[in-house]
Amino acid sequence: MAPGNYLAFARAHFGRARHDFALSGEQTPRAFVSPRGEGRGAYTPLTALEALRDELAAFLGRPAAEVVPCLGTSQAMAVAAACLREGTVALEAPIYEPLRLAFEGGSSRRFARDAHDSFELSAGALAPVMAEARTLVFAEPHNPTGARTKPEVLRAALASFAGTVLVDEVYAPFDRYVNDDGTWPGQGRDLHPNAWAIGSLTKAYGLGPYRVGWVVVPEGERPRVDEAVVRAVGELPLHWALEAREVLRQVPTLARELRATLPERRALVLACVRSIPGLEVHEPPSGPYVWVRVPEGRDVRAAVVRWAAELGLVASPGVFFGDPRGLRLSWTAPLERLREGLPVLEGALRALVAGT
Repeated sequence: MAPGNYLAFARAHFGRARHDFALSGEQTPRAFVSPRGEGRGAYTPLTALEALRDELAAFLGRPAAEVVPCLGTSQAMAVAAACLREGTVALEAPIYEPLRLAFEGGSSRRFARDAHDSFELSAGALAPVMAEARTLVFAEPHNPTGARTKPEVLRAALASFAGTVLVDEVYAPFDRYVNDDGTWPGQGRDLHPNAWAIGSLTKAYGLGPYRVGWVVVPEGERPRVDEAVVRAVGELPLHWALEAREVLRQVPTLARELRATLPERRALVLACVRSIPGLEVHEPPSGPYVWVRVPEGRDVRAAVVRWAAELGLVASPGVFFGDPRGLRLSWTAPLERLREGLPVLEGALRALVAGT
């Protein structure tokens, strides 16, 4: 994947500020127990990978023949792009910059998510690119706005499309975390007969350091996706596969802890941004962040750099999603830290909107 400004900016600023409204994944819950990689003597890298594939398939409610384990959503994205880059690729706008860069270098078109439609996808938005595109790429929920489009609307809009659909659903678990039986059956794979879905345990469950991701594909496509993983990194490590199985089994416990505080964290941040005159707020139905837009003429990226240096405050500038007026604000920090940081955020946003 080509290096991008977003990733460089994130490495320089995210996770370093005291008041962090940029990190879009949950922090590791208190209930988490560090994995020990038990059973190394009983497995080879390949047999451990197959055991992980089976457990991921059960978690996702899919046949194992459709599931490819990956090192987080980042590798899932890169592997999917390596398989789907040929022909014209149609990408949404606004778009998460690494998703756009994954397809850089090939023929591409753009289709717009319109603020007047609450950034939801529609048949009208997709129609101009469907005849030419071989692959359609979008995130559901949308990144950066958090907008959700009803599955039945998406299925109807995609019904006549003859190509492949790639759905990034890494933020979708925030809707419900897990079902009562401890599974999380994503919806991306069911949107179209040739839909591919990518995701991970990183964002919703606070398990970013363990890089447990996947690609879910039509059964006949799995061999070439498995091969793309091996071409990229060789055989996935034994210790990773064993630890991934251990952390996957903890998801129901972690989900209960995170679900308990998410509504209050969300309400605090939304109340803050709603209180600022002149700030355009696009509230998502779920998820870990809100999308706001400031008036024309404000340099959002420069403001965030200044906030980090002077206020210990960081957020995600919209320029990395294709909208220089935008700002993505998350509520994934611990509740106490959010309460402490909100007055700082409010003051910074009021000054940015006012142009001072």
